[in-house]
Amino acid sequence: MGKGYVYKCPKCKKETTLRMGVGFVCPNPPEIEADIKAGLYGKKAQAFLIEHPDYIMETSLEVYKCKCGNIQNGYHIVLKAEGAKSFANRQHCKKCGSMMKMLSDPLEIIDCPECGSAIDLTLIDMFYWD
Repeated sequence: MGKGYVYKCPKCKKETTLRMGVGFVCPNPPEIEADIKAGLYGKKAQAFLIEHPDYIMETSLEVYKCKCGNIQNGYHIVLKAEGAKSFANRQHCKKCGSMMKMLSDPLEIIDCPECGSAIDLTLIDMFYWD
């Protein structure tokens, strides 16, 4: 079961919802595998699936932060196969294209995605999702 957080910026009042974790019913969403095969997660991930048909995929929804201040959800994907070095994807910022840092806990000072203020976003709700 994953956790979700709803933040509200005290300056511009923009609400932001971020989710983290793994769903209980479907831990590996089927669309992720299709997206990898279509090349949406890069050539290396696509090649891994082709070269290792016996692969194991582990996915989790994570929160990522960019040096430009953008914060976004994205899938962290790890592909494994016997006798092969595992593959883990990197998340790139939708605003500037830079590589992002995965946050272990989103409860920290971030830049508001709406107004850009470097503020402590106020957590207004926490929920569990599946």
